[in-house]
This record gives sequence, structure tokens and C-alpha cells, in this order.
Amino acid sequence: MQGVAGVIDKDFSAAKLAEDIQADELVILTTVDNAYVNYNQPDQAPIGKIKIDQLKKYLEAGQFAAGSMKPKIEAVIDFVEKTGKTAIITSLRNASKLDDGVGTIVYN
Repeated sequence: MQGVAGVIDKDFSAAKLAEDIQADELVILTTVDNAYVNYNQPDQAPIGKIKIDQLKKYLEAGQFAAGSMKPKIEAVIDFVEKTGKTAIITSLRNASKLDDGVGTIVYN
């Protein structure tokens, strides 16, 4: 047996694991409190509670950076589509406040 180099997408892996164990929801913790439209622009705006269809439109419009927020968005879309359950993207400092509606909350 010989090992090979590989890269595992942690966001997709988290979504797949949450799906496989039939988790009640998927939470992805990152360095920012929310996903944003127009990130790092003067008109930057946080995304709060959002339906999956609108989030897909933002994704298709190129609102999320590859290798940064884009894989997180793709992972939560995949999870919500496959399970019909909710997914949240927020910061570690907000982890204890999930029941308060913090972060970007993605639903069907």
C-alpha cells in the first residue's frame, strides 16, 4: 500500500457527515459572523436568514470568494437541498448564541 497526497474539503466533509448522521442542522464556524454580499466593498451587507433559492442566486452572481466563503456556501446549499434541514454559517464567538438567530441561516 502506498499513500497519495490529497486535499479534503472540510466544509463539504462536514456537510456530508451531518447528512450521514442525520443531524438536526449543520453549523459551519468561521472567522466572520455572517456570510456577506459585496464583501469588503463599501456596500457590504451581512446575510441573515435566507432561503436557499436566493443564496443560490448570490452564488451564481459570484458573490463568494473561491477558497474562502464559496465552499462554505456550496456545502450548506448541498446539505439543505439533500436534507430539508437548516444550516448556519457564523463565527466561533457566536457558537453559544445559535438559538438567538445569529449568523447566516439557510433554509428551504
